[in-house]
Amino acid sequence: MKTEKKEVEQVPPAEPRQTEDTQTVIPDFEIEAMARVLLPALRAFYASPEGQAAFEEWKRQQENT
Repeated sequence: MKTEKKEVEQVPPAEPRQTEDTQTVIPDFEIEAMARVLLPALRAFYASPEGQAAFEEWKRQQENT
C-alpha cells in the first residue's frame, strides 16, 4: 500500500497585539510551585563566591543610579 504525502500548509505567526488592559493572572498555587523549584537554586547561587561577587556588583550599580 502506497502512502501519499500530504503537504502541510505553513501559517505565518500572528503579530502580537498589546493593549492597555492586557493582564496575565497567575494563580497563587502556580507561583508557590515555581518558588519551591527556584528558591533552592537561587540560595545556592548567592551562597557561592560567584553569586556573592554578582550581588556585590549589582549593589555597586544600584549606588550609581
